[in-house]
Amino acid sequence: RARCSGCQRCEMMCTLKNDGAAQQSIARVRVWDNYNFGSGVDTNDGIYGNCQFTVQSCKQCADPQCAKYCPVHAISADEETGARVVDEEVCIGCGMCSAACPWGMPQVNAQTGTSTKCVSCGRCAEQCPNGAIKFIDWEDIAQKAIDEGVVSTTTMVEA
Repeated sequence: RARCSGCQRCEMMCTLKNDGAAQQSIARVRVWDNYNFGSGVDTNDGIYGNCQFTVQSCKQCADPQCAKYCPVHAISADEETGARVVDEEVCIGCGMCSAACPWGMPQVNAQTGTSTKCVSCGRCAEQCPNGAIKFIDWEDIAQKAIDEGVVSTTTMVEA
């Protein structure tokens, strides 16, 4: 996150490659600004947190809710890459995939009437001027973080 400058070049390059036009509303990677409008960079007193941008992308889930709730079964794993992809010939553009995804990553393209989502092409990572996006092999990083003691399964709740 510290490397992301919020330029949104990843969004533009994603749609240029996959759709032939720069169209942020259907980008398969998104930069959500989490910028601090407080009194200074180190204060964290602004309403938006900590002066860092968050890059959101499809998690390529092992049990993808987008595919599970698609009424026409238009989302499946690509045999070559393993990425969950939308078959535009089958998709009816109902938006159930976006509603089912915990991160809202699939988006319905208003021009084509079909859903779009990350196909793991890597264009966003190639074009990021700061190296904020990297593609790595899928692994259960949540379990790895627990095993390495980076995080714990204990959650504190205040009454």
